[in-house]
Amino acid sequence: MTDTARILPRSGHPRTVDWILAAYNLILIGRWAPLVPQHEAARWLVVVHSIALGVPWLLARAPAPGQLWLRRFYDFYPLAWICAFWRELDVHGLFLNNLIDDRALVWLDRSVFGVHLNTAWLAALPGRAFSEMMHLFYFSYYPLLLTVPVLLIVARGTMRREGVLRIAAAYLACFAIYALWPTTGPGFLHVSFPDSVSGGLVFQINHAIQNSGDSLGTAFPSSHVAGSVTLTWILWRLGHWRLGIAGIVITLGVLGATIYTQNHFAVDSLAGLLLSVGVQWLVVPRFLPETGGEVLEVEFVQPTIYVQPARAA
Repeated sequence: MTDTARILPRSGHPRTVDWILAAYNLILIGRWAPLVPQHEAARWLVVVHSIALGVPWLLARAPAPGQLWLRRFYDFYPLAWICAFWRELDVHGLFLNNLIDDRALVWLDRSVFGVHLNTAWLAALPGRAFSEMMHLFYFSYYPLLLTVPVLLIVARGTMRREGVLRIAAAYLACFAIYALWPTTGPGFLHVSFPDSVSGGLVFQINHAIQNSGDSLGTAFPSSHVAGSVTLTWILWRLGHWRLGIAGIVITLGVLGATIYTQNHFAVDSLAGLLLSVGVQWLVVPRFLPETGGEVLEVEFVQPTIYVQPARAA
């Protein structure tokens, strides 16, 4: 006979990813608080972020959940926060005047590269075929963004939590910079596209996606580049080397495409690359392994006892 006993430790919170979320909530409280007198929404967002600060400690007092879906929620809830934070940055950008910040970014890009590579590259290669290829590279970030979380769902617990930590660390590092230094990117210079570029199908698909899901003030650093590096890094950590090779190709394409498509200055893309490599190579390994107190399954095998009859005297 075999019986299974479930050992229910504490939830394992707060973990490193919880502290990262708490730090980001503190930054947003500091950014929204000065806007409270002018905007009613700012007051409510300060309240929401203040409540969110207590989530890691609430989780720490809870036992590890027994249900599989709840354990997955514990692991993936930081990704839901990241999606919400991204949309919040758009609201934040609406309430700010970024003129000084945008001028500083224009100066920084020209100081580093001598020219604005985004406008020089577009002027040199305005052909439809090349433009569509670059816009397709830019679009390829989205399938990569959807594929990796799905693979993390079916990954073993330690790798699943490591992947979530890597995603949260990279994206929230970008978001913190957006909150502290919101910039528009090439759009500040009112870049126009020739008909050979703007008439392309992939160009129009990308711009439809951006119009429905982009956020203001998120130019420096490029989250497309930082995210592509991070997601590709996770693919290799998961052992999916074929997908990892595809991820490297996509990342290299995105690195150039963010510039050519006028979504970012070259310095934005360079910053996204350096930030993500620094986070994944130097920062995250300091906090591994992320075990997080997963429910353990322990098998107890009932021993079989043999009783030998006593011999007659």
